[in-house]
Formats: sequence, C-alpha cells, structure tokens
Amino acid sequence: MDSLGIRVTRKRLAPPLPRAHFRVFLNREELAVLSLSPLHWVLQAPEEIEGGVRQQVTLQRAASQDRTLYNWHKSVAAGKDDTRTLTVVQLDSPDGLAVNIWQLEKSTPVRWTGAGFDALSDDFGVEEVQIRYASIAWRSSV
Repeated sequence: MDSLGIRVTRKRLAPPLPRAHFRVFLNREELAVLSLSPLHWVLQAPEEIEGGVRQQVTLQRAASQDRTLYNWHKSVAAGKDDTRTLTVVQLDSPDGLAVNIWQLEKSTPVRWTGAGFDALSDDFGVEEVQIRYASIAWRSSV
C-alpha cells in the first residue's frame, strides 16, 4: 500500500478496442450500418421518464432498396406502438468475436432522412435515422 492507502497491483488493463468493428441489429434483423453516434444514458427524474423523455442515437447507413428503417418510421408516424430493441455489438476485429453488447430498449424512430443527391459526386447516398430509447443495457461477452 502506498501513503494514500491504495493497493497497487500488477493487474493488466484491458487494451482499447477499435470502434470500426461493430454490428447492429433491429430486434433480430442485422442492419448494414456505416456509423452510429455515441451511446449515452442521462439520468432523469421519474416525471420526465413518464412523459416520454428518452435518450437518442443517430444511425447512418448507405442508401439502398432496403426499406426496413423507412417502414419502421412510417409505422410509428401512423400511430402504431412499434417499439423495438436496437442492439450494438462491438467486435475485437473485423469478423471477430463480440466483446461488448449494448441493447437500447424500447427504441422508436423519431426522424428519418433519405439520401441527398448530387450529379457532380461519385459518393453513395446516406440514409439517416434518429432513434430514441428508454434505457440501455451493457454486457460484456468475454
């Protein structure tokens, strides 16, 4: 023990993990995702939670003919109670093992944005969805 009463050990710290290796699932369906904004969980007073105040995350993916996110947003916009679980799995390498799993529970889309177009660009279009969630559960798989 040192003079502050802290026991210093030779424990190895876990190495940092790359953020480029991840998979995203909407319920059990995998989505091809380009990026996901940082996950956060802000503590709120019970009356705020009752009123529907939730955390939000933004998901981006290459525009394609897949209408999964558009149809989900359309369903919620029509008044259907269509909450789902969004799961983010962090991998240790490309096609590697899952090391962290976050489940964003009671998720619903609040904004959907389709691809923009530019005749002078070779870039691909990006679909963007802002998703709110009630809570987040984090577990390690190793």
